[in-house]
Amino acid sequence: MDGMIIGMAAAGVALLVVRRMSGSGVPGISAADARALAASGDCLLLDVRSAGEWRSGRIAGATHIPLADIAARSGELPSGRAIVVYCASGMRSRIAAGTLAKKGFADVRNMTGGISAWQGRGLPVER
Repeated sequence: MDGMIIGMAAAGVALLVVRRMSGSGVPGISAADARALAASGDCLLLDVRSAGEWRSGRIAGATHIPLADIAARSGELPSGRAIVVYCASGMRSRIAAGTLAKKGFADVRNMTGGISAWQGRGLPVER
C-alpha cells in the first residue's frame, strides 16, 4: 500500500509540473495554421530541436536555434514579427516559447504537436 501511495504522489508531482509548463501563457497553434501563417510571410518558424534532428528533416524556411541556446541567441530573432516555435512534439518548443515571451517577444506561439504533427498532416519537410 505504501508503494502505491508513493507512486500516486510521484504521478501527481509530474502532473503538476506538466500543468505549470503548459500554463506559460504562450498560445498554441496547429500545424495547419502554422503553415498558413508561414505561407503568408507573417511569421518566422523557429526549430529548437538538436542539430541531428534538424539535419534529419525540417520545415522549409525555418530558422534553427537549439533550445539550449535560445536565451543566449534570442537577439538573432526579429522582435516585431510573429514567431512560431516547434520541436519534435511540442514540449521543448513550449519551454523555448516561454523563454522568448519572458524576454519581451510579443507574438510567440508554440506549434502544438511539433514537427510530428506537421508530418502527420502530410505537410512537407526538407532534408
